[in-house]
Amino acid sequence: YKMSLKNKEMKTLFKILSVVLITLFQNCKSQDNQRYINQYEDSVSKLQQLAKEKDKFYGMNFSIFMDEMEKKKVKIIDYGYSGKTASSPIIYVIRLWFTDHDLTEVSQKNKYQLPIVTITFQEEIPYEFRALTVKYEGRLSEEVKTFLSNRKIEKIDFYGINGLTSTDRSSR
Repeated sequence: YKMSLKNKEMKTLFKILSVVLITLFQNCKSQDNQRYINQYEDSVSKLQQLAKEKDKFYGMNFSIFMDEMEKKKVKIIDYGYSGKTASSPIIYVIRLWFTDHDLTEVSQKNKYQLPIVTITFQEEIPYEFRALTVKYEGRLSEEVKTFLSNRKIEKIDFYGINGLTSTDRSSR
């Protein structure tokens, strides 16, 4: 009789712990979801304004565009680089991300838009840029901004700013 009571108590305790853990897990997931939505909404309205006036930055120095981003308090999380085509080893393009990487999965699972800005420069970005990217782990440090500051912008594309759940993934 004592043994079966212990087993019952263990089973009950296990059920209670399971419910508590599932509730905690669901709560964490919903907090991540809300964090993503908050970051998205915070950056997208500012990015939409910049997208409307992007033409005025063409032919201008990168530093002028960055000044405007800072004035609008757009928070850049990090960046990456590429060529004008996917297979090109010559760097002309940087991509700016505005949401934490740990929340990218939230975006993908929920089919949310992911705001990204691509900036194509008129001239090739020197090879040394790769070392700066590694040094700062993709963070847009002052040194990186200075390195890019006098480079002329050829074009800017804004992606993922058409609404959180919009299926329109076209650039602006």
